[in-house]
Amino acid sequence: MKKDERLIQEMIYINSKKNFNLNDLIGEFDISGSTALRDISSLEELGVPLYSEKGSHGGYHVLENQLLPPIYFSNNELHSIFFSLQLLKTLLKTPFDKDYKEIKEKLLAILPKKQKEMVQQADQVIQFVGTNQKKSLPF
Repeated sequence: MKKDERLIQEMIYINSKKNFNLNDLIGEFDISGSTALRDISSLEELGVPLYSEKGSHGGYHVLENQLLPPIYFSNNELHSIFFSLQLLKTLLKTPFDKDYKEIKEKLLAILPKKQKEMVQQADQVIQFVGTNQKKSLPF
């Protein structure tokens, strides 16, 4: 598993546990202790609100008054989302016509610059073309 994919899975795991220790990460993700420590450091850099306690009942805890960072998507997941939005845009009439554009704008607004540029380049190059619909959709 790639590091970015593992970090996303670790965020989901941490969010569901709230309290964990290094052995939990080592066992759950089949990683070494040093990798687990590096991953915790990376998660903190990404904004995951963690604190640690020493001792036999210690470990890592998610701060309760904080929100976990937003969902992170891999490049392939981003392509899937934007390709789906582009494909849905080709439908003649749906109750969600303006929603596609708003969803796309919101997602682009929160993406890091590199991913945003990647999605915009793909959007300019890839286009879905189909036959004209003879009937409107029933909603």
